[in-house]
Amino acid sequence: MAPNNYRRVPLGDTIAVMAAFEDPDDDSLSVRWYAGEAGSPSSLFLGSGDTLRMPVDSVGLYLISVEVQDPVGARGTAWMSAEGYDPITPFSWRVYAGGVGHMSSTDDGLIVADHGGKEYNTWVLCNCPLMAFDETGQMVWSIANDSASGAIPIPSVNGAVYFSDDTGTLRRISGSGAVQWSLDGAALGPIVLPDSSLVIPSTGPMRLRRISPDGTVIWDRIPDSTVTAFRPVGVGPDSTIYVTAATGPTGFLLRLRPDGTELWRRPISTQLGSAVAVADDSTILIRGDPLTAIRPDGTVRWSRGQSAVVPVVGTGDVGYAAWGTGNVATLFAFRTTDGADVWQVSYDSTQGPYVSWQGEGAPILVADGSVVISLGTRLVAVDAATGVERWRHILADAPSAGLLLTDSGLLVVSTNGYLEALDLGAGPLDSPWPMEWGGNRRLGRRNVP
Repeated sequence: MAPNNYRRVPLGDTIAVMAAFEDPDDDSLSVRWYAGEAGSPSSLFLGSGDTLRMPVDSVGLYLISVEVQDPVGARGTAWMSAEGYDPITPFSWRVYAGGVGHMSSTDDGLIVADHGGKEYNTWVLCNCPLMAFDETGQMVWSIANDSASGAIPIPSVNGAVYFSDDTGTLRRISGSGAVQWSLDGAALGPIVLPDSSLVIPSTGPMRLRRISPDGTVIWDRIPDSTVTAFRPVGVGPDSTIYVTAATGPTGFLLRLRPDGTELWRRPISTQLGSAVAVADDSTILIRGDPLTAIRPDGTVRWSRGQSAVVPVVGTGDVGYAAWGTGNVATLFAFRTTDGADVWQVSYDSTQGPYVSWQGEGAPILVADGSVVISLGTRLVAVDAATGVERWRHILADAPSAGLLLTDSGLLVVSTNGYLEALDLGAGPLDSPWPMEWGGNRRLGRRNVP
């Protein structure tokens, strides 16, 4: 048995392994199998003989070692790891898309994606198309993209979608793929308000504009002339707007009324691209180091020491986030009122070959009461109330874009140049999810009217 052999075995199946060994003296050898490391106090004896058959009756890692010993006490050991997993419905469909950088879904079921700006597996810049697929994986439309680094799809209503790209152009595209209007001088990352208008950072000079669904400018403001970049990051339940601003190496968080007037600002240490999640009581959760909760008046409610990925807010006063250190990733649930843990679950490199932390975006909250997160090439779903694992699924490669969950329950993943859809049977949880990149479906939240 080669050291550190790894295999995945579905629940109800059997781990079957044979030890192959040689002795130069042709002595009679004893073979003993253990759960854990042979010889350690915590190991559990499983049986003797050249072969081992062990049923897989739970999800998780099985570390199996074998010890071979001759009559004079010379010994040798080897070990392997096996992962018990709960098989889930295979991917509903898989279609080559050439590599995807951002995804979202519209209110009429279209899955819209940009090409990521590079042809998959070549890293060659390309003016690759913007694409839309229906929920069977069939392409509905494809239009030219003038940006060589991709565009970001932001869903509107009636099947329409906004695309903002690094050429400074914002376009509104209908559900049939027709460009309805375009706007110049627009930077990346608009957010959509409940009335389907959007707030977008703009250049020349750096400012914020609110645009109506027909392309009309509602207001145009310069909140601070020292700002080098704005990034709208969230919308509260009362339609207040949250924007991060960079002023060199530091920055601040702005809270604006829907008419663009400033309510307050506070310094932040988080990255400009960070998203915020706004709970039903208007508590603002912002990722960074540390993860911080801010009261509606701009004062800090609590902070905790992890540099967490984008937090998401479930029902009640529970939020979810993840953080990573080296090869260890921790998914945790916490109370939004005080930051205290509800549960934590960690994954590390001993639990299979594909669990090193890669920060593939925020957790996805599902209406069936599960939390799904991508950890490298592994999709993991846990019970939202307890953190107990429900299922896991190994991908061919780490996702190139954040996970997307449509209203009909399709979990869409971009990996190895393909779009793959897995039917979870339940759509996103109806809760105050964050709106990174502006789309209130970008991280799974149901579209507002």
